[in-house]
Amino acid sequence: IAAVAELADLTGSEDLARRVAEPLDAVVRRGVFFSIAPPILLPRSLATAFRVMGRYADAGRCLDAAERVARESGAALEVRLCAMERAKLLSARGMPNSEVAQEVRRSSLEFKRLDLVGASSTLREFAELKGLTNASTGVQPSPNDLSATELEVLQAFARGTATAVIAETLLVNPRTVE
Repeated sequence: IAAVAELADLTGSEDLARRVAEPLDAVVRRGVFFSIAPPILLPRSLATAFRVMGRYADAGRCLDAAERVARESGAALEVRLCAMERAKLLSARGMPNSEVAQEVRRSSLEFKRLDLVGASSTLREFAELKGLTNASTGVQPSPNDLSATELEVLQAFARGTATAVIAETLLVNPRTVE
Protein backbone atom coordinates (compact mmCIF):
# COMPACT_ATOMS: atom_id res chain seq x y z
CA ILE A 1 0.00 0.00 0.00
CA ALA A 2 2.84 2.39 0.87
CA ALA A 3 4.37 1.82 -2.57
CA VAL A 4 1.05 2.71 -4.20
CA ALA A 5 1.13 6.05 -2.34
CA GLU A 6 4.52 6.70 -3.96
CA LEU A 7 3.04 5.74 -7.33
CA ALA A 8 0.17 8.17 -6.76
CA ASP A 9 2.77 10.86 -6.12
CA LEU A 10 4.70 10.05 -9.29
CA THR A 11 1.57 10.02 -11.44
CA GLY A 12 -0.29 12.78 -9.59
CA SER A 13 -3.30 10.47 -9.36
CA GLU A 14 -5.77 11.65 -6.71
CA ASP A 15 -7.85 8.51 -7.32
CA LEU A 16 -4.89 6.25 -6.53
CA ALA A 17 -4.04 8.36 -3.46
CA ARG A 18 -7.64 8.12 -2.25
CA ARG A 19 -7.60 4.33 -2.60
CA VAL A 20 -4.57 3.94 -0.33
CA ALA A 21 -5.26 6.75 2.14
CA GLU A 22 -8.10 4.98 3.96
CA PRO A 23 -6.32 1.65 4.64
CA LEU A 24 -3.06 3.44 5.48
CA ASP A 25 -4.86 5.81 7.84
CA ALA A 26 -6.51 2.86 9.62
CA VAL A 27 -3.15 1.12 10.08
CA VAL A 28 -1.38 4.27 11.31
CA ARG A 29 -4.22 5.07 13.75
CA ARG A 30 -3.67 1.60 15.26
CA GLY A 31 -0.06 2.56 16.00
CA VAL A 32 1.70 0.65 13.21
CA PHE A 33 4.39 2.97 11.91
CA PHE A 34 6.84 0.80 9.95
CA SER A 35 6.24 -1.84 7.32
CA ILE A 36 8.58 -4.81 7.60
CA ALA A 37 9.86 -5.43 4.09
CA PRO A 38 10.95 -3.02 2.86
CA PRO A 39 11.03 -0.88 5.98
CA ILE A 40 8.86 2.12 5.11
CA LEU A 41 7.56 4.71 7.52
CA LEU A 42 3.81 4.41 6.95
CA PRO A 43 2.80 7.88 8.22
CA ARG A 44 5.15 9.39 5.59
CA SER A 45 3.41 7.37 2.87
CA LEU A 46 0.05 8.48 4.22
CA ALA A 47 1.26 12.10 4.17
CA THR A 48 2.18 11.61 0.51
CA ALA A 49 -1.32 10.30 -0.28
CA PHE A 50 -2.96 13.17 1.60
CA ARG A 51 -0.76 15.71 -0.19
CA VAL A 52 -1.69 14.31 -3.60
CA MET A 53 -5.37 14.50 -2.57
CA GLY A 54 -4.96 18.14 -1.52
CA ARG A 55 -5.54 17.38 2.17
CA TYR A 56 -2.57 19.47 3.29
CA ALA A 57 -3.43 19.74 7.00
CA ASP A 58 -3.75 15.95 7.26
CA ALA A 59 -0.52 15.55 5.31
CA GLY A 60 1.27 17.90 7.72
CA ARG A 61 -0.09 16.04 10.76
CA CYS A 62 1.10 12.68 9.38
CA LEU A 63 4.45 14.12 8.38
CA ASP A 64 5.01 15.51 11.89
CA ALA A 65 4.27 12.05 13.34
CA ALA A 66 6.49 10.35 10.76
CA GLU A 67 9.42 12.64 11.47
CA ARG A 68 9.04 12.16 15.24
CA VAL A 69 8.97 8.36 14.92
CA ALA A 70 11.90 8.38 12.47
CA ARG A 71 14.03 10.49 14.82
CA GLU A 72 13.10 8.43 17.89
CA SER A 73 13.97 5.18 16.11
CA GLY A 74 17.19 6.52 14.57
CA ALA A 75 15.99 5.95 11.00
CA ALA A 76 18.24 8.51 9.28
CA LEU A 77 17.00 7.71 5.77
CA GLU A 78 13.36 8.15 6.80
CA VAL A 79 14.18 11.47 8.50
CA ARG A 80 15.55 12.70 5.15
CA LEU A 81 12.64 11.24 3.19
CA CYS A 82 10.32 13.12 5.56
CA ALA A 83 12.22 16.33 4.80
CA MET A 84 11.85 15.66 1.07
CA GLU A 85 8.11 15.06 1.51
CA ARG A 86 7.88 18.27 3.57
CA ALA A 87 9.46 20.19 0.67
CA LYS A 88 6.84 18.73 -1.67
CA LEU A 89 4.09 19.63 0.80
CA LEU A 90 5.34 23.21 1.15
CA SER A 91 5.44 23.51 -2.62
CA ALA A 92 1.93 22.07 -3.02
CA ARG A 93 0.63 24.56 -0.43
CA GLY A 94 2.11 27.41 -2.47
CA MET A 95 4.71 28.37 0.12
CA PRO A 96 7.53 30.70 -0.97
CA ASN A 97 10.29 29.07 -2.96
CA SER A 98 12.82 30.10 -0.31
CA GLU A 99 11.12 27.83 2.26
CA VAL A 100 10.86 24.94 -0.20
CA ALA A 101 14.50 25.43 -1.23
CA GLN A 102 15.58 25.33 2.42
CA GLU A 103 13.99 21.87 2.85
CA VAL A 104 15.49 20.70 -0.45
CA ARG A 105 18.97 21.85 0.63
CA ARG A 106 18.62 20.15 4.00
CA SER A 107 17.53 16.87 2.41
CA SER A 108 20.13 17.02 -0.34
CA LEU A 109 23.02 17.42 2.09
CA GLU A 110 21.82 14.51 4.19
CA PHE A 111 21.28 12.26 1.17
CA LYS A 112 24.83 13.02 0.05
CA ARG A 113 26.12 12.33 3.57
CA LEU A 114 24.35 8.95 3.55
CA ASP A 115 25.73 8.33 0.02
CA LEU A 116 22.21 7.98 -1.40
CA VAL A 117 22.90 9.17 -4.92
CA GLY A 118 19.52 8.07 -6.30
CA ALA A 119 17.57 9.95 -3.65
CA SER A 120 19.76 12.99 -4.12
CA SER A 121 19.15 13.02 -7.88
CA THR A 122 15.37 12.59 -7.36
CA LEU A 123 15.46 15.60 -5.07
CA ARG A 124 17.48 17.58 -7.64
CA GLU A 125 14.87 16.74 -10.31
CA PHE A 126 12.11 17.97 -7.98
CA ALA A 127 14.03 21.21 -7.37
CA GLU A 128 14.54 21.74 -11.10
CA LEU A 129 10.86 21.02 -11.81
CA LYS A 130 9.85 23.66 -9.24
CA GLY A 131 12.40 26.15 -10.56
CA LEU A 132 14.50 26.05 -7.39
CA THR A 133 17.82 26.56 -9.14
CA ASN A 134 19.72 27.47 -5.95
CA ALA A 135 18.30 24.64 -3.85
CA SER A 136 21.17 22.23 -4.17
CA THR A 137 23.95 24.77 -4.68
CA GLY A 138 22.98 27.32 -2.05
CA VAL A 139 25.29 25.80 0.57
CA GLN A 140 28.98 25.21 0.01
CA PRO A 141 29.80 21.61 1.01
CA SER A 142 32.27 21.01 3.79
CA PRO A 143 34.27 17.78 4.18
CA ASN A 144 31.51 16.56 6.51
CA ASP A 145 28.99 16.98 3.67
CA LEU A 146 30.85 14.66 1.29
CA SER A 147 29.54 11.17 0.61
CA ALA A 148 31.59 8.11 1.51
CA THR A 149 32.49 7.63 -2.17
CA GLU A 150 33.57 11.26 -2.59
CA LEU A 151 35.81 10.92 0.47
CA GLU A 152 37.36 7.73 -0.95
CA VAL A 153 38.13 9.54 -4.20
CA LEU A 154 39.75 12.46 -2.37
CA GLN A 155 41.82 10.14 -0.17
CA ALA A 156 43.00 8.19 -3.23
CA PHE A 157 43.96 11.45 -4.97
CA ALA A 158 45.87 12.51 -1.86
CA ARG A 159 47.83 9.24 -2.03
CA GLY A 160 48.66 9.99 -5.66
CA THR A 161 46.49 7.25 -7.16
CA ALA A 162 45.74 7.67 -10.87
CA THR A 163 42.20 8.51 -11.98
CA ALA A 164 41.84 5.27 -13.96
CA VAL A 165 42.91 3.18 -10.96
CA ILE A 166 40.46 4.98 -8.67
CA ALA A 167 37.66 4.47 -11.18
CA GLU A 168 38.44 0.78 -11.53
CA THR A 169 38.67 0.29 -7.77
CA LEU A 170 35.38 2.07 -7.06
CA LEU A 171 33.66 0.61 -10.15
CA VAL A 172 32.78 4.03 -11.56
CA ASN A 173 33.50 5.87 -14.78
CA PRO A 174 36.82 7.77 -14.87
CA ARG A 175 34.85 10.95 -15.74
CA THR A 176 32.94 10.48 -12.48
CA VAL A 177 36.21 10.39 -10.59
CA GLU A 178 37.38 13.58 -12.33
